Amino acid sequence: MIDRWLSGRTMGLTERGLADYDQGNRKGVFEMPVLPLIDLMILSGWTALLVGFVLKVIQLTTSYRPAILGFTPIDFLMMAMAAMLFAIALAARTWVKSQEPTATAIRRRDETIEAWNALKGAEINGPGSAPEDVVPAADPGTDRVS
Repeated sequence: MIDRWLSGRTMGLTERGLADYDQGNRKGVFEMPVLPLIDLMILSGWTALLVGFVLKVIQLTTSYRPAILGFTPIDFLMMAMAAMLFAIALAARTWVKSQEPTATAIRRRDETIEAWNALKGAEINGPGSAPEDVVPAADPGTDRVS
């Protein structure tokens, strides 16, 4: 039943993604980039703040009490605050997720191996010699971070 619901064509999944999902590994199956969501929330917050500011200026300079769809300037201020706080919370949560000990350790190990290989590759006697001290890079498929 779940295979029919998670068809590759409708959800943009590959055969590998379905196999990972069946094995309980959900990483990479439903990946949604977070940065566009954060940008959208920041943009909507600043837009609501600007609209509220324009309505407040109209309210202060004239005797007219403007409202857009029943929203007053203070309502737009509250919408802006909610959008900005949500963007901050989403960014903070993304940062905390990227700083998990396992992921950080794997990333540091890979960066260290790449730097060591680059250093040893530059110190080898000649361009045609085989490097014997170069550490092989880890296969990215062997270390999975869940």
